[in-house]
Amino acid sequence: MAKRLTRAEISNRIASVATAKDQLRSDFVALARRAGMDPASGFKFENWSAVSFAGMRLAGFDFTGARLHDCDFSRCVLCSGFSAEFSSEFAKTVARFDQAELGRVIHDPDRDPTLPGIVTPVANLRDAADWEAYRRAWTRPESWPDDGHLPIGAIFQDAPFAPEMIVVPPGRYLRGSPDGEGDEHERPQREVTIDYRFAVGRFPVTFEEWDFAVEAGGVEHKPEDSGWGRGRRPVMNVSWDDIVDGYLPWLNERLGLPNGSGYRLLTESEWEYCCRASTETAYSFGDTITKEQAQFGADEIA
Repeated sequence: MAKRLTRAEISNRIASVATAKDQLRSDFVALARRAGMDPASGFKFENWSAVSFAGMRLAGFDFTGARLHDCDFSRCVLCSGFSAEFSSEFAKTVARFDQAELGRVIHDPDRDPTLPGIVTPVANLRDAADWEAYRRAWTRPESWPDDGHLPIGAIFQDAPFAPEMIVVPPGRYLRGSPDGEGDEHERPQREVTIDYRFAVGRFPVTFEEWDFAVEAGGVEHKPEDSGWGRGRRPVMNVSWDDIVDGYLPWLNERLGLPNGSGYRLLTESEWEYCCRASTETAYSFGDTITKEQAQFGADEIA
């Protein structure tokens, strides 16, 4: 009877495969079986941080809920259809990373709150050899895992075409401006409590994400980029109606998320809470704003 390997032994074997010749590196299915692990279940909710999967064939592997900080996925194959020579019981399957923790923003309470949190290296799934094919081949899971495994600050993605999200903690903030600052309608200040955790987009929705929805037939409007370029740049020239009547319903339907529990726009309080980020200064990054923080005038300081 084969000995079941420990987590450390598995990691060591993965590391040795990652530095081996290409034909050995690609045979990750055999590696997992030798380690006594089922590719479809043995990698879920485990901590694989800092492990290199570079160049490996991962079609059929399920990393649901796994911690993947600083993992290297460059040149790996996530979709079995990408390689005609690859045939196994995992044919016509894709790797799964449903609610996997790709990285994390860690905020030190003793650190200056106007400074950004420390971001652990985020898994580079986008560097997979077949990333575009994987985005198109992805299918939603039969059921979504409970998101309780994701800690505050966790960075995750529900699907390869969905926005990158980050988990925000409950908390409170002062809404409005103190005397001598801002406009009159912003006073008096009042405390607002957010008594639940939620996930918010780490970046604005990108042209890449919006264009995918257009190609999939979920959104009709394909906005112009005004000469700035598309790709990972924030989408522009879209209306409120385009978002709430087009993009968001399509995304929730594609992910199989019911109304009320899926993607939506932030409330005004949630938006300000995230932007305020526990600070009490005039701006989230201090009491003054210069052209180093935002481009609003060549030599002005507000």
